Amino acid sequence: MIIVLAHAFIRPEAFEHVAAAARVQAHSSRIEPGCLQYEVLQTLDQPTRIATTERYRSREDFEAHMAAPHTQAFLAVVGAAVTAAPVIESFEVSEP
Repeated sequence: MIIVLAHAFIRPEAFEHVAAAARVQAHSSRIEPGCLQYEVLQTLDQPTRIATTERYRSREDFEAHMAAPHTQAFLAVVGAAVTAAPVIESFEVSEP
């Protein structure tokens, strides 16, 4: 299983646009084969920071997600609205 944690700081004037795009992204991602979880979060102490937590069955499922047109479109929206580069970390869960 792959777990992905991502966050970005969004310019205040672009936040609502990014939040709307994030809702579409979450819906589109949740119906992808291999997506086990996709949550969009807004931090309480920094209201222009958004984060996602994601889980995928396999690395191939995550790679397919990253290549999907809806993900590329979402990344373009976020990229145009951030105050610094987004941070995307992916982790492979080792089996005991």
